Amino acid sequence: MKILCHDCSIAYRASPDVLSDTQIGATDDRTALHRGRTRTTTARRFTRPAPNLPRSSTTQTSTEQRNTCTLAAMCDTQHLLHTHHHGPEFILDTPVMRDFIAQVKAEIAAGGIVEEAIKRIEVPFAALMDDPDWLPAEYMADAPESGMGQGIGQWALYRAQDGSLCLFALVVPPGKSTPIHDHLAWGLIGLYQGTQDEDVYALTDHGVQMKSHNKIKRGEFFALIPPDDDIHQITTTSDVTSVSLHLLTNDTGCIWRHRFDAELGTTEPFRSGYVNAECEDRTHDHDHPADHDHSHHH
Repeated sequence: MKILCHDCSIAYRASPDVLSDTQIGATDDRTALHRGRTRTTTARRFTRPAPNLPRSSTTQTSTEQRNTCTLAAMCDTQHLLHTHHHGPEFILDTPVMRDFIAQVKAEIAAGGIVEEAIKRIEVPFAALMDDPDWLPAEYMADAPESGMGQGIGQWALYRAQDGSLCLFALVVPPGKSTPIHDHLAWGLIGLYQGTQDEDVYALTDHGVQMKSHNKIKRGEFFALIPPDDDIHQITTTSDVTSVSLHLLTNDTGCIWRHRFDAELGTTEPFRSGYVNAECEDRTHDHDHPADHDHSHHH
């Protein structure tokens, strides 16, 4: 199998045998939980295996196969993008954080398919979302120095050194919008403060096209399982900065992802970075030149 990164992380293409690494989920529902209530919008779910978790055994149509081949989430993005770091794992080092991460790691290690792991992780995640006191105000502040612009930024809370898991708080000031972007990882996203509009996009042969619009309230969270619902744009609709917690199975701020322009039909490389943590521009054993072609042979 050969996986190529064309134009330095702008888009990934994979040969057909990469399809064995990705499966389609059994449900077509995207569900957000709000203290026991559910909000559901129609959206097809794709799944890829979690670390050490087996795949669900489902089949794919030719259209789904084409979409599966399109983004790096179809493969092992950690192997592809080399996101190891040598800094501290707990940026916010508190008993609450250590207990939460320990629970998440235990649920992932328990095995099963991605959907099962997410359901188990929802329990400690919901407890974190309902706790008003664990997140210091400094991690909910606007980030004017962030490379994302407009005061939007990602405050790192936890980053596994092997790049397999992260927790961060995304802050978006009132009236501001993130670029249309992807995440390339499965996990949970929840709104801890404020209100948001979310536009979810589908990848087509001509760029991205909006497929659904969601209004998100404080306390709501939803599962993210790439690639089909992995592309979205967030706008803060409250008069306070919105703060969303992202628990994702990569080092989201430091991997090269994708930013999309729906009007122009373009895709650009995108690394959001963190407000309070540096990305190491090194692979395991060599420096990465800017024009490096991420080609891997298996």
